[in-house]
Amino acid sequence: MKAASSKISCTTFQKQRLEFKSLTEKIGKAKQAEKTKCAKGLKREAEALLGCGKYSEAETCRDCRTVAEVYRTLANSVVRQTGLSDSGAQEELWLNR
Repeated sequence: MKAASSKISCTTFQKQRLEFKSLTEKIGKAKQAEKTKCAKGLKREAEALLGCGKYSEAETCRDCRTVAEVYRTLANSVVRQTGLSDSGAQEELWLNR
């Protein structure tokens, strides 16, 4: 992701990029409940970029949107995974195998 995001010159994206980095690092180190919290924050940040009022058809905007969609997908996956564990559904799935 670093190569794609480093060529995006938009200042709005560059500010968000630091937050993306911080949150993904926290997700990697966190326990289940904290992972969910960080993933929801990551999703909010990604959705903020996807709703950017400065969006145009410029290549940098399209690249920004692509990167934001990847982070949103990542966040959704983490929330789904940690949500299963938090609700006890994972244990239930295992018992019903």
